Amino acid sequence: MLLGVPASASEGLDAVSDGDLAHFQGDAQEAKAAYRRAVASGEPAAEAMGRLRLLSYSGNWGAWIHGPAIDRALSRAQGESAQLAWIDFHLFAPTFVGASRDEAVRLSKEIYESYPAEAAARIFLATRDEAWLSRLRELPHRDGMGEAFVRQNGQIPPPPGTWNFGFGFSGAPGLGIGAGLSFRHADLRGLATELWLGGSTLGSGYAVIRAHSLSSVFGRIDSGFMRGLLYDYASGSRETIWRNAQWVELGPGIRFDRGRLWVGGKFRKDDVGAGFQEGHGVTAGASFDTRSG
Repeated sequence: MLLGVPASASEGLDAVSDGDLAHFQGDAQEAKAAYRRAVASGEPAAEAMGRLRLLSYSGNWGAWIHGPAIDRALSRAQGESAQLAWIDFHLFAPTFVGASRDEAVRLSKEIYESYPAEAAARIFLATRDEAWLSRLRELPHRDGMGEAFVRQNGQIPPPPGTWNFGFGFSGAPGLGIGAGLSFRHADLRGLATELWLGGSTLGSGYAVIRAHSLSSVFGRIDSGFMRGLLYDYASGSRETIWRNAQWVELGPGIRFDRGRLWVGGKFRKDDVGAGFQEGHGVTAGASFDTRSG
């Protein structure tokens, strides 16, 4: 239940609170189920709050799926729950639609006297200021978000893994028209996975699958095949050669903070018109994630 507002609690707001308790404790399935109950509650503010939270579970299609419905729900929301919904807009919506964490803090402070639990939880989420976590600990009642922060000692889980889809096409003289699809999931049953598929009107194509576990010491696999055109001008005129390749790469790695190091055995065969030739060997790699936000 929405502990901070027992007198005016509603099914929709209760569902949001239940979802927050699950979400901020890392239970993605329970959180999604609760947020969907909020969306289906028929309460505009609860629907907006539920859809705002479901954005992080909807990959790069989230804005298309939930964006217009969020706008409609916010425009219909009234009363005190509408204030919470607008605060959550600034907390959970992307910045390119006008969301601002500074505005979330300002609005939360405005309602703090009436709703200390909800306001303190949202200010802590926006600022990570331990002083607001201490206030949450002192309150006799908390909503699901605040309760999760207290139970987790202020630790906030990373964004949930979800599907991301990509599509592109291109063309060039002599190469025909090609198109490609990508499917990526940051946490599919404990694995970060990628699937890449593509082809062209001339008959070239590729399929690649990659996966690695999410533990600090991880295993990884990179496997695929490719068929494409090469042009040889050594004879003075252009000669068209089909190239076929297939490979599997397996190996361990280690993850620390934002960096990764890995090694692997690569088993590869290539054919450029004279039959398959083996290209087995050992590979090594390193990466460092410089993203912020």
